[in-house]
Order: sequence, then C-alpha cells, then structure tokens
Amino acid sequence: MPLVKIRYQTTIDDIVAFNRFHFANSAVFHRQVITQMLMVPGILLVFFLLGYWNLDPFADDDFFLWFFGIPLVAVSIVWAVGIRWFLFYSMGRNTRKLLSEGSNRIMLGWRELELVNNRLVLTAELLESSIDLRAIDKIVGNDDYTFVYIASVSAYIIPMNRSSEEEFREFVARLHEAWEDVLTAIPHDEDAPPAKSRDETGVKRAGSGEW
Repeated sequence: MPLVKIRYQTTIDDIVAFNRFHFANSAVFHRQVITQMLMVPGILLVFFLLGYWNLDPFADDDFFLWFFGIPLVAVSIVWAVGIRWFLFYSMGRNTRKLLSEGSNRIMLGWRELELVNNRLVLTAELLESSIDLRAIDKIVGNDDYTFVYIASVSAYIIPMNRSSEEEFREFVARLHEAWEDVLTAIPHDEDAPPAKSRDETGVKRAGSGEW
C-alpha cells in the first residue's frame, strides 16, 4: 500500500468537540439524560400530590392548583428542556478546566498520521505509536471532524479545518478503505465472530449519511 499521511494541530477545542460528539452518540449518556430529565419533575410531582392529598377539605382546590400546580409544571418543562444543554455545557467547561492544569504536550500540538502497510502510525513531538488497522473499532464523524476510535472512549481526532478539505477527505477515505479491506481479510472459523460489515460499524462520511 502506498504511504498516505495527514498533518494537523490538535487543540483543547478538538478534545471538547470529541467529548461532546461521543456523549451525544452514547446510549449510556442518553439514559443518564433521560434519568435527569425525569428526576426533578418526578420529585416535584410527589410533593404536589402529598400536598394535595393533605389539603384541608374546606380549602380552595382551584387556588392550590393554580398557585402550586402551574409553577411546578413550568419548572418541570424548563428543567426537561435545559438539562441536556446544561450537561453539555458542563462537560465542555470541566474538560477545559482539567486540561488547563498541565501542559498536556502529549495530547495537544501538532501530529501526523500515516497509513502504511495496514498500520496507522501516529507521530507527535513527544510521541510515536503504531497500531494495526484491526485495532480500530469504528470510524465516525461530522462536518468538522473524523474520529478514529481505538477504544470505547478513545479516538484519534482528525479536524477538517487544519488541512485542505481535499487532503482531509482523501486521507479519511483511504483509511476507511484500508480498514474495511483488513476486516474482510480476517480469516473465519466456527468460533470466531464474523467481520464487521459496513452497516454494523456505523461508519458515516462527514456531512453525509454514508461513506
């Protein structure tokens, strides 16, 4: 295979973007958001029902409903709508705070990815690593990034705006093609799981629905 490479800078913004992308597409995070969305309205509903059941028989039911019920509904709606935004905002803020505690020279700065002999080689100022393409779990992205997952919560981040769009798309396309070729070349036996198909990997071209 001819050598293919791309060189770019990695910034804190890129890491924040990866975290937000990852959690936006994480089933675990979705369950956490739903739990948070339902928790506060559920607690408010319990207090409302307890208050209503213990209401003085001679009290004005309509006043209780308007004075307590409407505000509780309003608070529940605001909470349910705003909690997802708040969690994403907090994630970005906390990531920036954590990364500001040190130089993080391994994680930030220039890096170069090379695709050669069915291996992906990462070279940075203080780091050099090489992984077999079979170690890649999935390749996903959006309009601005491609994320090459090498673990469930770890990926190589390739930003599109740090190189020409043509260079970015060519590298990602060649990487994806080589990765698929390696997966389909894995020998099968009765005990081994089948190689991932294109649909099973969830691979998406940046800005489109399919590679």
